[in-house]
Amino acid sequence: MRFSAPVAQGNLDELKTKFGKREGDIFLFTASRLVLSRGVEDSIESLVYLPAHVKLLIAGSGEDREKLGHIASGLGVAERVIFAGHVSHHELPAYFRISDVFVRPSLIEGMGSAFIEAFAAGLPVVATAVGGIPDFLTDGITGLFCDIRNPESVAAAAQKYLDDPTFTARIVLNAKKLAAERYDWSDIAHAARAEVFNPLTGRG
Repeated sequence: MRFSAPVAQGNLDELKTKFGKREGDIFLFTASRLVLSRGVEDSIESLVYLPAHVKLLIAGSGEDREKLGHIASGLGVAERVIFAGHVSHHELPAYFRISDVFVRPSLIEGMGSAFIEAFAAGLPVVATAVGGIPDFLTDGITGLFCDIRNPESVAAAAQKYLDDPTFTARIVLNAKKLAAERYDWSDIAHAARAEVFNPLTGRG
């Protein structure tokens, strides 16, 4: 199970250095195609409502990359948004490991394999109740829901995790257990590949 397996500390340290993660920094992380229907712009805008040491690491590529960069600049948070570009599926576990909260406030969503990967990696999740997400994310039990098109709601959910380590640890434990017990990882890998290569549904 790749996403629940350990990642070499050297690899993690290298990634932290690459993306400038310093002591005390908090990384929100999203893995998504850079299209506005994935709510990446709402994740960017959520930084306005969060402390300056909270940053957003974005893995993915897509046609709206330039628009998203302009949005970050216009909001004055460009220095807190890190566009990592396309990240291969086998590299993703390390990205989860150096991050603190997985956020993807999608407007539309299919199976949502990236959320299950976050569960397995031990990352608390913020998501919208769309598509197949409510099949595995129960608010306050395996993750937190935020409102669609509401960056302040994204920020509030992320802040709840940061403010309450006991709550967060319980969420992570429940989510990891669900991922291990209910999901066949060969199916997850197949779905992830389909998302990457399908231009309509992929996250890139």
